[in-house]
Amino acid sequence: MKKLFYTLLAMIALGIASSCENIGGESNIGPLQNTIKFYSGCDMTVYNGERMGVMYWCDFATTAEIVITDSDNNVLQELSFQLKEQPPGLWVPGYYGYHWKIDVGDYLGKATFKMTYEDLKESGSPNRVSTTVSEMDIVERGAATLDGLKTTRMYEEIAHFSVVVENADMLAFTCTPAAEYVKQSVEEVFEKGWCENMQEYGMDWGGGFENPKTYNQMINKLTPDTEYVLQLAAKNDFSVATKQITFRTKAPEPPTPAVDFKSLEIVSITDNSVTLTAEIANTKKLCYHICEGEVCDCEFELIMAGMHVVWFENESQSSFESPVKVTFEIKNLRPNTTYGIYVHASGRYTSQERTVVVTTASANE
Repeated sequence: MKKLFYTLLAMIALGIASSCENIGGESNIGPLQNTIKFYSGCDMTVYNGERMGVMYWCDFATTAEIVITDSDNNVLQELSFQLKEQPPGLWVPGYYGYHWKIDVGDYLGKATFKMTYEDLKESGSPNRVSTTVSEMDIVERGAATLDGLKTTRMYEEIAHFSVVVENADMLAFTCTPAAEYVKQSVEEVFEKGWCENMQEYGMDWGGGFENPKTYNQMINKLTPDTEYVLQLAAKNDFSVATKQITFRTKAPEPPTPAVDFKSLEIVSITDNSVTLTAEIANTKKLCYHICEGEVCDCEFELIMAGMHVVWFENESQSSFESPVKVTFEIKNLRPNTTYGIYVHASGRYTSQERTVVVTTASANE
């Protein structure tokens, strides 16, 4: 069904914030207002038994009336519900929802949806009544379908998948190692598998009334580097649909060797610079932090934030294949000054650090 978003009443801009009348008698701050709109995903092409829903923000209690009539103005369904006012003490309207099922029997064709409620209450004036009228098409319900089944992310023990589900009340799935696979009937999938109420799915993010819906799910506790068969089944009150795919979990990655910081040597010292050579293995990045004095009193966070990167692993030079020597110069130092230099070699999961203390030469040397 074509997804539309119907706003039954736009918010009325108030010059000042409205408050609930039960905070101390009739409000003299400004008018009280009620606002109703459909949930995202609801549209006016419906079938008998389909759920619809409205959400409302209200400053005062009243009753909303809904009437659905056929093309000859005969009443097909009528119902009413109470609009609750916002809780006392809140400066923003309260949020509530009302859901119902379309109940028009065997009728198919054009219909009219009408909703009436009081939307504005102002001191000294009669309450204003809002009436919203929309054309509605009542159609036969479509068969349940499953489309676009695919895996979206794959790990060693976890797989994510998505599928587009239309016209289904319930969905179920099983995941079986391919070596144990046996094709299952719809009843077996629902009996053995994980079941999902598709009429409720998506309510927590406002997509509970969408049709079709994209269903996303995660399967865990899988075995690495293993082929699985994912079987899905969907159904409504008169039809079923099935779909399946085969996927393989990721193989375990080989263990990453620990960082090996083999040596750190001083190459040269001048009055304003120091040159160092570090020999490293199994390292992704080499960087340093420098402080005046033999001991650095910086907090750990400041040391890490003040690191200067001098080498990155790249396609042409990798310390995972063989040890690498990195020579780097630290400039703009002060003459005849002692520095503590902390050189940090980091890998994917481990790191090592070496420290050297140097004193720059005098300016006249």
